[in-house]
Amino acid sequence: MASNKITTSVESGSDLVIGGLFILDIILTSDSPISSDASVELIPYGGIGLHRNIPPIVLSDNNKKGTISVELRVDNNVVENHKMQLDIQPNSAATGFEKTSVFYYAQTVDITSVQLAVGADYLDMTTEINDPPGGRYFVKVGTVKTAITNKDNTTKLSGTPVNILDTPDRSFDKVDFYQDDKYTKIPIRKIGSKRGFIINTDSHGKLNFYIYAKQESSVVLTLYSQIFGATGEISADKTLYILDSDQKNVNSMDSLSAPIIAEVNNNVLHNDGSSFGFSVNIPPYDNADGGDTIFFFINGKMIDNPHLLLDPDHLGTPFITLPYSVFNENKEKVNFYYSVIKESADRLVSYSIEFTYISI
Repeated sequence: MASNKITTSVESGSDLVIGGLFILDIILTSDSPISSDASVELIPYGGIGLHRNIPPIVLSDNNKKGTISVELRVDNNVVENHKMQLDIQPNSAATGFEKTSVFYYAQTVDITSVQLAVGADYLDMTTEINDPPGGRYFVKVGTVKTAITNKDNTTKLSGTPVNILDTPDRSFDKVDFYQDDKYTKIPIRKIGSKRGFIINTDSHGKLNFYIYAKQESSVVLTLYSQIFGATGEISADKTLYILDSDQKNVNSMDSLSAPIIAEVNNNVLHNDGSSFGFSVNIPPYDNADGGDTIFFFINGKMIDNPHLLLDPDHLGTPFITLPYSVFNENKEKVNFYYSVIKESADRLVSYSIEFTYISI
């Protein structure tokens, strides 16, 4: 006798946001082939309902798995903590599958808690295969608050689906995403009229995943989170730059002029303790734009935070101050250069200056 089972991408007992639109994957699994005519009828109770018609089943795994992705909506007028139920009734072509019921709780949401927090500004582009568990070039993403919560921050939303949205240039194709276990790869999919992936909060309201750099693939990655119907698109707290930090091709015609540090005298940068840091002058370069981002490197390692140019008229002036704390030790021999990253992810690298850092 075949073993047939119906599961859902949002587990029964999870929290759903009032007024929210979400995609529920209804997954049919069997140890025998499933008919392409198999489908389900949804019978909602208590404030949850279909937003669009039920689409056809999508079969995989030699037709032993079928997925029906339905769009559902939580009514605006349900009250917080209200219990909602959805009965999933298989049709006659879904042989051997029985009715399954799931329930959810309606919750408000603190919109600020949905904002993503990216664990780094910069990640080296890898020249080798970078899959977990052996991959070394990755960044963890969470939320700016410790959990996604309801409006008054008294309830941590459990199992709640959140959409992570791609940009029009399809930058998600240039990285890999993994669940918090660093093992389960997250597929990119269509989400309504948009593209991205869906991830659920854990039982403590936490939302975590990992971004892995792909081999020889550079990208400027901006993440947006959204709960359709309840929030707008919320940009992450920072942009992630996955780029080659090597100074190769520095002798090409496109190389930028070396940075100028006024405090360097006779190839020595002397920190006498009287100031916080030192000033850096970036000479003017062709096609400078306010969206350009400047990274600084010491001996091939990125230092400090990236600096957005904002106004190209600042070029040729000491408009950036870096702290002396970027140096590792006294009497350090320093190879110092910068890289300009365009919004297109094109990269320009400067010539370097060399000096010795000395502190009192």
